[in-house]
Amino acid sequence: PLPAANDILGVAKSAGNFGTLITAVEAAGLTSVLQGKGPFTVLAPTDEAFAALPEGTVRNLLKKENIEQLKAVLTYHAFSGAISAGDALNAKSAETLNGQPVAFAIKDGIFQVNGATIRSTDIACENGIIHVIDAVLLPTENCSHSKSAEAETGAHPKNLIEDAIDRGVPVFNHGDHRQCATIYKLCLERLSGDKRINAGMRKDLRKVLDRADATGSERQRAWIYRGALDSVYKIVVSHQ
Repeated sequence: PLPAANDILGVAKSAGNFGTLITAVEAAGLTSVLQGKGPFTVLAPTDEAFAALPEGTVRNLLKKENIEQLKAVLTYHAFSGAISAGDALNAKSAETLNGQPVAFAIKDGIFQVNGATIRSTDIACENGIIHVIDAVLLPTENCSHSKSAEAETGAHPKNLIEDAIDRGVPVFNHGDHRQCATIYKLCLERLSGDKRINAGMRKDLRKVLDRADATGSERQRAWIYRGALDSVYKIVVSHQ
């Protein structure tokens, strides 16, 4: 391992506001990864970001039986290679170690990733870069997104929609409209590229995504996405 004060984990510990993240990394057995040679890029949610999750979420993820889910969430915040803020904006998206991509953008002058605000950028570590974010990002499915996992869960549009709604509703009810909107948006983006859905509907979904992006209210955006998910769900269920 690199000197503790200089690697990603050491820098996070020194900062003092990533206690929950560090606990989660240790519980998931990923400590050696963040102390490795790298380089890696980490989107680091603050303690406040974890505290904003629905009550019991972190506690449940830390249970031994849910370690794979915890790993899926944590690896959704990390990338292979050193990706600066400028690189991220130029690329607009990047594939995480989880296997799923995240989207970078500037909205209303604010640098964001999947709708979460990036508070601090380009914190240099000896084995990579840290960007500080104000929300915990949740992958489309709370499981490893490997091909084998996808085969086991059967990533049918119906399953994807049910999963998104199951996770989005409690987040919305908890008051985190932005994170709910992000969960729904990621599902819709995936559906809009799913050839099992007819071309006309995929085109309509892309229009919904564009319309929602132009909406200033996170709450309204979540409802727009939810309406689209419900519409697709009725159709895919009727065709089963």
